[in-house]
Amino acid sequence: MKNRYYGAAALAILCLALAAMTVFTEWESYGPPSIRSHESQAESLAASPREFFRLSERLLASWSLFLTRRGFSPGWGLVSLRFFQNALIFLLAWSWWKKLGLAYSRRIIGLLLLAWGLLYAFREGRIDTGVFWTAVWTLAGILLLSGRRRRFYPLLAFLGAPWSVFSVILPVLPLAAPVRDYGEEVRRGESLIVALSSTAAWAAGILIFCNLSGRIWPTAVWGRRPGLELAAYNLGHSLTWVRLVWLCSVLPVVALLTFPRWPRRLRRLAPITLIPPAVSLFIVFFPDHRLVLIPLAVFLVPGFLFLTEAGTALGIFRFSARRLETLMIILLAAAALYSQLWVLGGVGGRYLRETQVQRHREVMDGSATSPWRYRVLSQALVEGALRLGAASGVEEAGVVFSLFRLMQNLLIFYLAAALLRGWGFSASERAIGLTLAGWGMMHAFYNSDLAFSTYTDLVIYLLGALAVTRGRLLWFIPLAAAAALNRETGVLLPALLLPAAALRPGRRERLIFIGSLGLFFAIFFSLRYVFLPGPSFVETWGAPGWTRLARNLSTPLAWRNVFLVANLTPLVALAAVRRWPGSLRDFFLPAIPAWLFLHYYAKAFPEETRFLLVPLFLGFVPAVLCLLKGEVIPASDHEKQYYQPG
Repeated sequence: MKNRYYGAAALAILCLALAAMTVFTEWESYGPPSIRSHESQAESLAASPREFFRLSERLLASWSLFLTRRGFSPGWGLVSLRFFQNALIFLLAWSWWKKLGLAYSRRIIGLLLLAWGLLYAFREGRIDTGVFWTAVWTLAGILLLSGRRRRFYPLLAFLGAPWSVFSVILPVLPLAAPVRDYGEEVRRGESLIVALSSTAAWAAGILIFCNLSGRIWPTAVWGRRPGLELAAYNLGHSLTWVRLVWLCSVLPVVALLTFPRWPRRLRRLAPITLIPPAVSLFIVFFPDHRLVLIPLAVFLVPGFLFLTEAGTALGIFRFSARRLETLMIILLAAAALYSQLWVLGGVGGRYLRETQVQRHREVMDGSATSPWRYRVLSQALVEGALRLGAASGVEEAGVVFSLFRLMQNLLIFYLAAALLRGWGFSASERAIGLTLAGWGMMHAFYNSDLAFSTYTDLVIYLLGALAVTRGRLLWFIPLAAAAALNRETGVLLPALLLPAAALRPGRRERLIFIGSLGLFFAIFFSLRYVFLPGPSFVETWGAPGWTRLARNLSTPLAWRNVFLVANLTPLVALAAVRRWPGSLRDFFLPAIPAWLFLHYYAKAFPEETRFLLVPLFLGFVPAVLCLLKGEVIPASDHEKQYYQPG
């Protein structure tokens, strides 16, 4: 009983923390709007279907006015309402996943995945809370249909009708009512009766609200004509696809491949919950990507978490969990590359053709400022790739840069999978870990070029961790030399040897530790004072210190970007500290806290959160995966493949 209360308290804290994080990210991105800006926006949308469904806007305006009269800033109306909506979405999604039979630990990880979608589930310059209410009503409706009181569902359809045009999903949901509930078969006639009565109730709700508000459906809809023309335009625009990648990562592809292993109730709901985003293609200028939250919470996240070691079969194609892991390595590497290239203007964009080439040349000819002038290893590799491309007839620098980054990404995810395998995680657990790390990686390029040295640094640290897990400590000698030539942040690489030195305090371990550390500093100082003397980091960016540490930790933009990259994986990882294996605990404690402290102590631009990739891949994600240890998976029960007693 006590454990049950602790679990409920932990769930409440996590849901509230995730809701606060997502609201803070939206606030910091675009700022809390005032009532005046909200009203002017509503007037500008008077010729759109949104004018027909304004209950959510009226609620927001009334709530904001109520808070304003009590001395609060108008922006707190949206902040508090969005917090309430997001917390509801997390709690309802948790309840739905519990009914599907997902274990407690899998649901925790599912909340992190859903939170990454919510971190980008808002549009620039738009307040519209109706989409979030649609997600709330949809999840509530699914839960109601999953129980024995589905006869009350028409009332829910009536109440949920006037919140958004996309509430059209509510009358259709009963057609996909769960096949089995509490051991009883749901009769088709009952589902049809509930669906018909829900349709009538939904239509009545719209008509009554229309009478009360005096609204009629407007004739002019946005700048483009709704229909197939708008859908084709939306599907062909790169903004559509990059937003879908940010909201869903690679879950749609994995969900399609694992579809045959889903519980029957989940398979029936999947096509129904695609209705809102599909409708948006035809009536919204650029798909209203927030609508993807509905399929994300209903079937993409839980469907992905139903991945097992047995794999799946899709038609004539058979996928073991190991093959799915390989496919995910390719997909995540490509998705991370696509996201960054889109931000930088594409392969043939001006940034890669000019700015990136100029920065590369400055490092190669020694004219770059500190610290870039000393990060020579990655640029030397890029120079070799450029020459190889020129010899092969590829003259476009952007193409070579993109292929080089793709190779880096593939190597990073391959090494990450190998490291998780060395720590004893199964293939399905590794796939979940790669998704967590990859989703964060897609948001780690704020105010950044391709930053080849950062990703080479991550490769070196992953190799160092693999060397420790496999007992190949001599690898640290060449790795220390490569780290010193690549980036100053490689100084902590020898710290990965401390667990091995503690477990086997012999002469060999001490010599390797001292030798790798001495080699690093020998190359480090030789570059700066012998081969490439120039202005120091302090002369260029100012002196590190406690003042900079305090400033970096109090920068709101920096915390927004921390959440985009790391989510709340550090918090969940620390909550699972008792489940960490001794090897992970010994590995985590010497390196990760020191890494974070040194960056915040010395970093001039804390909002550039690429540095979080090393602790994310090597520390936070493996620690979160420790939650999955000890699960009981009865393979004979298809409906509850991840049932966990208690």
